[in-house]
Amino acid sequence: MKNQATAVLRQFFATHFPDHQAGWETFIQCCTYKQYPRHHLLVQADAQEQQLRFLVSGTVRVFYPHPERPANVHFYVAPNCISDVNAFLHQTPTTQAQQALTAVELLVIDRVTHQRLVQQYPCGQALLSKLFQHLYRQQEAREARYRTLDAEELYRHVVQQRPEWLQHIPQYHLASYLGVTPETLSRIRRRIS
Repeated sequence: MKNQATAVLRQFFATHFPDHQAGWETFIQCCTYKQYPRHHLLVQADAQEQQLRFLVSGTVRVFYPHPERPANVHFYVAPNCISDVNAFLHQTPTTQAQQALTAVELLVIDRVTHQRLVQQYPCGQALLSKLFQHLYRQQEAREARYRTLDAEELYRHVVQQRPEWLQHIPQYHLASYLGVTPETLSRIRRRIS
């Protein structure tokens, strides 16, 4: 299983970060393979982000927990880096929780090992910087869309830019992401179809 998982990670970084290959084999060998069942809470809000996690298979939701109305803010469909990079980088508590929507497979590297590898390989810092910039730009774009688009416009964006969400995310979670009820989401979907 770990061999298949590491092959997915190799392909992901070869595709997205082709200029930074030195040290990848060492990095990959230092990763721990983990499996979690559906509904497993991967990260709790207010926890210290001590790992970088790579989603090899499955689907994860990112949400603000609330006893009555948790609010979904993002979804990850494999393959993807799923750590709260800002919390990891600054060693601050994460404000969001992550939960497996399906059974998931992860490759995980702890903070201490990660720092050692970044220091050991000169390209490590450049790659890390590029990865964090990429994730930061994605987060800024998400926040801008969420603040400027209404639910129907946001759903159209999902249809165009994240069609995999429509296949993997339950409707009630997608409705929470859009800030509407599942019934309102059904009406939006009928209007768009």
